[in-house]
Amino acid sequence: RVEKLPALPTIPGLVRRRDLWRKRVGELGLPPNPLDDLIDRLGGIDKVSEMTGRSGRVIRCSNNREYSYVSRGPKTTPSYGLSSFNSDDLERSNLVEKAKFMKGEKSVAII
Repeated sequence: RVEKLPALPTIPGLVRRRDLWRKRVGELGLPPNPLDDLIDRLGGIDKVSEMTGRSGRVIRCSNNREYSYVSRGPKTTPSYGLSSFNSDDLERSNLVEKAKFMKGEKSVAII
């Protein structure tokens, strides 16, 4: 299992290159994911119930210029940057979102 492997040593030159590429990509001004953009335009995650197969989403940060990836529900195991959802977690998240929409707590549902 990946969790049991020893940590790899960092290579400073590669870390600098990675950071440079991240900076360059961040400066491109790419549009957000269409589904995340739609949720943002409809009022954000506080107003929109998302009942999709996605384990995470990108939300706009409070400064309105940056975006951040967030999980749609509880993490069950360490993810190492990858999705850690199992199908039960995703189903629970969708049921919670459905209930909020049905109660009128959220005014829009994306299925």
